[in-house]
Amino acid sequence: MRYTLADLLGSRTVQGWRQLTSFSNFGEIAVSSTTIQEMPAGEAAKPGEVILTTAHECWEQPELFVDMVRGMVQSGAAAVFFSFPNERVVLPGQAVALAQQSGLPLFVIPWEQRLSEIQMEAFRGIREKELLEYHRLQNTLYNLFFQSRPMADAVEAVSRGLRMPAAVLDREGELVQRSWVSDSFPRAGTTPLQVEVGVRPSGLYGVLALYPDRAQREALDPQALAQYVAFPLSLWFHQRSTENMANTRVRNEFVWNLANSRDVPLEEQSRQGAYLGFDLSLSYTCMAMRAQLPGEGENYSPQMAQSAFEVLSLLLREAGRQGLRIMAGSLGLSYILYLENRPEGAAQGVNAFLDGADGQLRRRFPQWAFFWGVGETEPGPTDFSGGYEHAALALKYCLNAQDSTRRFTYQNTQKALIVSTLSQNQEVRERAQRALRRLMDYDAGSEIRLMDTLIAYICANYNISQTARSLHIHRQSLSYRLEKIEQLTGMSLGSHEDLFLLEVYSRIYRSY
Repeated sequence: MRYTLADLLGSRTVQGWRQLTSFSNFGEIAVSSTTIQEMPAGEAAKPGEVILTTAHECWEQPELFVDMVRGMVQSGAAAVFFSFPNERVVLPGQAVALAQQSGLPLFVIPWEQRLSEIQMEAFRGIREKELLEYHRLQNTLYNLFFQSRPMADAVEAVSRGLRMPAAVLDREGELVQRSWVSDSFPRAGTTPLQVEVGVRPSGLYGVLALYPDRAQREALDPQALAQYVAFPLSLWFHQRSTENMANTRVRNEFVWNLANSRDVPLEEQSRQGAYLGFDLSLSYTCMAMRAQLPGEGENYSPQMAQSAFEVLSLLLREAGRQGLRIMAGSLGLSYILYLENRPEGAAQGVNAFLDGADGQLRRRFPQWAFFWGVGETEPGPTDFSGGYEHAALALKYCLNAQDSTRRFTYQNTQKALIVSTLSQNQEVRERAQRALRRLMDYDAGSEIRLMDTLIAYICANYNISQTARSLHIHRQSLSYRLEKIEQLTGMSLGSHEDLFLLEVYSRIYRSY
């Protein structure tokens, strides 16, 4: 419902007005705003604006009224209210005729009438009408929700109520619902007006995206949108979140039982998994993950539960983004994941997933630390409980690492077991100290960090190109470093025996 000139003229504030033109369709003239101007200029008015003025510069030069009226007509003003000190100041007939011909109502109000009171009355009336539209839309949304209508109906109601395309996105920016059908909208470069939906201590539910034209954008009230439109939409998000958490609980129980039960036949597990959309005939790699918030304990809180659910949701989305099937469950801040093995290479698929998931987790939870244990990445039938045992062991070593390690594989744990056994031998420890002492002394006085170079070379399976890429240095620079390592340790990087010893010795001092 629009605020019109008839509303303004019918208010108690505007009294004693006299029309200079002869219009009567005041209810059809929308008023978007009012402004007080001593001497109006055409470019200073906006379409639909009511101008309040004394036009004092025209009192002695009546011919200026014509130019002023022409400017108001060109700007699309809704009406002009003049306030003159006496009856000697009059508009020339030419100015009135121009206004009449152009559809611009002209009025004279008593000199005693305060223009600021008229402006405030118009502002109040416009605001009231605007909020009435928002109130109606709010009631429509509440009715739809309590009638158990889907979110698609709510988005369509928002689009109709605001007379513009509308969409709802989740907090990651993924489309949830939209009001238009064609995939060609929105046009490239179109910037939506975004309103946050359901702001909570743990974050927001999503975003309402509106696509107004230029005139509509100026008329929208972000505060009213947040209060009367975005808040009702949060009900659908909350319902969706509750349903997702209930479904997740069932999947959690299945995945944890799958990982910890050896006595349930695979046929029975497969049948149960099929009901949940899981295909146990595929080849999977098991991963165990632990999330930690520094300084926080393990005590349950609603916020912690919500954050744990958000972490799980993020992992599921990342697998979907990479086109991989995944079975995942969480218990508190502990997670079990079975990731589908890529036919072209299970290890590459696991590493790509972990890289993507780590990046997403760090952006969403920058204060948290995430530790990973990865089971064996082998094609073929999956030993679900055995895979979890290997992943859990790798996670245990990862959590106990004395450095910044955040990812441990089962292969690492086998090496760690060997190193742990050897490190208990005093002679082996002395040999490691003698072999690496000069290298570590060199690192203490240099920024090159040869120990890091040696570890990167070992982790890259002695591949020079891959090592150079991981260290972000040129191959020639890497060759110099490797020669320096040989010089300081007295061992050859071309000898398999020396390479084995260097790996054992370095793992005694570093966990990797």
